Amino acid sequence: MSSIDIKGDNTDIIKYNYYNIGKQTLNDAHKNELKMDLRYIHRHKIIYEEYPWSDVPDFQTPDYMYFKNGTRQYVRAFNPGAKIYNTKNFMSVMGIIKYLNPNIEYDIFYRCGRIIADKRNNFAIFTMNKDKVDKICKQIYDTSDDWQPEIKIRKLIFKSGTKLTLKEKQQVIGSLCGGLGGVVSGQNARKVDSTDIYEAMLELNDRNEKITNAKLVEMLNVTKRTIQRNKTEELKNEILILNSNLNM
Repeated sequence: MSSIDIKGDNTDIIKYNYYNIGKQTLNDAHKNELKMDLRYIHRHKIIYEEYPWSDVPDFQTPDYMYFKNGTRQYVRAFNPGAKIYNTKNFMSVMGIIKYLNPNIEYDIFYRCGRIIADKRNNFAIFTMNKDKVDKICKQIYDTSDDWQPEIKIRKLIFKSGTKLTLKEKQQVIGSLCGGLGGVVSGQNARKVDSTDIYEAMLELNDRNEKITNAKLVEMLNVTKRTIQRNKTEELKNEILILNSNLNM
C-alpha cells in the first residue's frame, strides 16, 4: 500500500494514503463526484489522485493547501464536474491512471477502461465500443513507461474529505487567489493570473454552474478587463468544454 508525506506549516507532516482517496464521506462540495460509479476503482485500490510529494505549501489547513507560486505536482484523472468528452480525453484519463498505477495488471486496467468508457457509469458523455477501448488500453499499457501527463499549475488544492461547503470554498478562492493588484489600503494586493482564473473555473464547474466572465469577476474580486487580459486561449477552450458538459 503506497503513501506519501506532505509537509506543511513547517511543523506538520500529514501522511496521505492514496488508496483511501475518494473513500471519504462526500459532502455537498463533491456532489458531482457522487454521480461517478467509483466502486470498481475503489475495490481494486486504483489510484486516481496524487498530492504534491516535494513541493511544500506556503500555507495549509486541514481542508486545503495553498502554493503561492503554484505547483505542478498535483495529478488527478477526473475533474469532479467534468465528463470525458472525446477519445483524446479518454486516452489522457487512462494515461494518468497508468502513470499513477505503474504496476497495475492489464486485466484490471482494461476493465477500468471499459467502465470509464461506458456512458451509464457517468464518467463520459458517450459509450466507446469494446474493440476501441481494448486498442487504446493496450497502446497506453505497452508504451507508458516514459509518458508524463500534462499537468496544469495549481495554487490551491482542496483536500479529499474536506468539510467545506461550496460557499466556503468560494470564499477561500476569493481570499487566496483574488485581488485587485496595485496598492490597497497601503498594502500590496495580489495580482490575478491565469492560474487563479483556472482555480475559479474549476470551482464554478464543481458547483455545476456555467462559467462566465461576470461570475469570475465576482469570485476573484477583479475587473472584467483583468479576466479578459489573463484568460489564455487554453483557458477559453477549457471553458467551452466544461460548460458544454454541464448536466450531461
